[in-house]
Amino acid sequence: MNSLSINKIKTQLHQYGYFIYALSFFFVLFFIIQNINNRFWLHDYEVYYSAATSFLQGKQVYGVAYGLSSGFYKYSPFALLIFAPFSLLPFFTARVLHYIILSVLIITTIIMADKIIRQNFFSTTLVKNQNLKLFLIFLPLIPNIYTELHLGNINIILLFVFILALLKILSEKYWQAALLIAIGILVKPHFIIFLPLLLIRKQYKCALTIVLFLILGILIPSVFSGFQSNIQMHKDWLITMQSHNNSLISGQNTIFSWLYRSVVQYIFPEAINHDKLFGVIVLALIALVILWLLLKHFKNEKAHLENSGLIRKNFIFEYFLLLALIPNITVTDSEHFLLSIPLIAFIVYNLFEGTMSKAFKLVSVLFLVMYGLNIHELVGKSLSSWLTETGILGLANIFIISLCIYLNLIFRKKTFQAN
Repeated sequence: MNSLSINKIKTQLHQYGYFIYALSFFFVLFFIIQNINNRFWLHDYEVYYSAATSFLQGKQVYGVAYGLSSGFYKYSPFALLIFAPFSLLPFFTARVLHYIILSVLIITTIIMADKIIRQNFFSTTLVKNQNLKLFLIFLPLIPNIYTELHLGNINIILLFVFILALLKILSEKYWQAALLIAIGILVKPHFIIFLPLLLIRKQYKCALTIVLFLILGILIPSVFSGFQSNIQMHKDWLITMQSHNNSLISGQNTIFSWLYRSVVQYIFPEAINHDKLFGVIVLALIALVILWLLLKHFKNEKAHLENSGLIRKNFIFEYFLLLALIPNITVTDSEHFLLSIPLIAFIVYNLFEGTMSKAFKLVSVLFLVMYGLNIHELVGKSLSSWLTETGILGLANIFIISLCIYLNLIFRKKTFQAN
């Protein structure tokens, strides 16, 4: 390690030191408490570990309950190759290693998101109260981070991968970005939502390379299982995904569910029997909103040709917006809302450095409180159950996305103009 790298590490520790040390202490303490209470289960990770073990042993992977009765493997055959090396270790050792990876990436990802938001949207901001801002970003994430660590899911890993892919795109390292995005899509296909954005933004080289990597990723498991077995595994995977997302309205945190419960059921109650058609209509409306936002961005870019950083800012915002939208348009677990970390950082910076009125700041804080409110030990079992069943987290995320779109458009001239 050269002196330049050491100096860079020292600078990072000086800038983010309190945050890094505090969260590291928190994760170590949480690990100890979980083990003392015999709650270091990581049930989601147990599914990945067991499915990879079955794959290596040539056994059935899909449609098998690993651990809990609901513990079915839902990811692609390619993802098994990622989990397979860890399945060669004893389960407890693999769990500890996975926990360490999650802990490190939670800290790293929050800092990365913070840095991207600060440098691209608030370039005039002096580095002050940096640790306070990071803690304020972390605070509403506590319930979802708790769940992520307790279950041993991989959402924070995927968020790290996609933020890293964004940095590669911005650095014009397109094949590296394409590889990262393709891996993310192969693990969870809903990330394919980024392909249209890349095409609209004329990132044709990156989009084409992603497609090539996807084809390669689909074929690679054949090397280990044989071609016919690989085809069957992909069929089983598609069936599993279809079963998991069978009813879009039933997912209490989805936009579909909230629209149906708050409006549509009073106008057209039969929509629940046509939830797939209803889902297509809602997705079309969401696509129109995103298209409207893109047109606003394009118009603004043409009006400010002298601002060379504006396209970069717009693309970053669109990228983070799509990330945050994913858990609202798929039936999924609460910890998937960690994908909204960049937008939460965006709001926190607007609270400190933006031009919002006091009333607007109060509304922003309310949305963040809604997002992070469901801490079982804090609100109690009854209220926690009501918050979960009602889908308050999903509603808060919708509000956060809407707020960020508003801030991005309304306060652009004052807040986002480059020096």
